[in-house]
Formats: sequence, C-alpha cells, structure tokens
Amino acid sequence: MQLRRRIQANEPLKKKQRATDVATPPPPPATHELQFMGSLPQDLFFATIGSPTWGLLAVQDLVALSLVSRSFYNAMDDAYWEKTLAHPTFSSICNGAAYTDLTPRERAVRLVAKRVCKHCRQFRQYEFWPLRPHGRKILVCEECKKLPEFSAIHFSRAVYKYRLKRCQLELLPSWKRSAYRGYTVMFNLKDVLDLVEQIKQYKSE
Repeated sequence: MQLRRRIQANEPLKKKQRATDVATPPPPPATHELQFMGSLPQDLFFATIGSPTWGLLAVQDLVALSLVSRSFYNAMDDAYWEKTLAHPTFSSICNGAAYTDLTPRERAVRLVAKRVCKHCRQFRQYEFWPLRPHGRKILVCEECKKLPEFSAIHFSRAVYKYRLKRCQLELLPSWKRSAYRGYTVMFNLKDVLDLVEQIKQYKSE
C-alpha cells in the first residue's frame, strides 16, 4: 500500500538497508590501551602503588580496587593476580587443596574472604571460623575475638560479676548454648557492659 502511494506521488524509492550494511561498532580497546587513571600513567600505577610485590596496597585493597570499574577488572587480570599470589606471604597458602582448582583471581578473593578480619581488616595466616556458627557468622581473628563486642558471657557469670538481676538481663538480646544436662543463656559482653554503665548513670542521678 505504501509502495503504491509512493509511485503515485512520484517519490523516489528507498533501498532497504540490509543487516550487512549496518556499520559494526568498533571493538573495545585492548587492556594496555585503557585509560582509567586520569593523568597518572597506568604502567606507573602498577609499578608503584598497585605493585603486586611491594606496592602500597594490601591484598584486600587490591581486590576491592579491581571491582571499582570494568577497566580495573580487566587490567588486573589473572597474570596480575598470579604475580601477586607468588609473594611468600601467600604462596604457601595458595598451594593448599582448597585453592588448586581456582583461578588466580578466585584465589585472591578467597584469601580476602577467609583470612582478612572483618574488624581490624588485617590479613592472617590462618582461616577464621565463624564466631557463632548458629547465629551471627562473624569472621574475626583470634585477637579481635577478645574484644567485648565479640566476646560472650553466660547468665550466671553476668549475675555474679556485675551484680545484675534476671529482669535486667532479660532486656538484652541473648542466645542459648548447649551445656551439661541442658543449656545456658549467653549474652554479648559489650551489651552487658553497656547495661552496667546505664544502671550506674541512673543511680547517680
């Protein structure tokens, strides 16, 4: 119908555009051509700040940096992570059975997930076990586990040591831990210390 109208109106016919006539977009630039550092040359960055052997960033910072943008992700490829994990700090760890089937990037991610404390952000030579496997699965190092916010205290000790009453402790969140012939109620030590401080302030008013 439209063709007949064009013929009657003496309009020039338009040639249909084939799929092969459409210009294909240019390929993405190669990794070495990516410019994502502004005025700072990329090779200079990876030779200094982002050096996998003696740079200024820890492994957890390097993993976070690789997720900033697609350019960083592509630039920090498997060859980069292979060189990073060849450092004596990581080489003995990555030879374990849990790392053999992983790519270099996946090994770095696992190192950060399993051996970087979620509190102090320090890398440790041992893997962390969940602080409370059946509750809040917080992965912190042995040093941070001693801090009040990650320590636990059972009901009877809180009553005896801080002279607290049952009605006062019932205001705090708690969980149960298996014990001889039953269970014991556990509290977060920091919550108990905060409660003791609040009671002292209330009595001083």
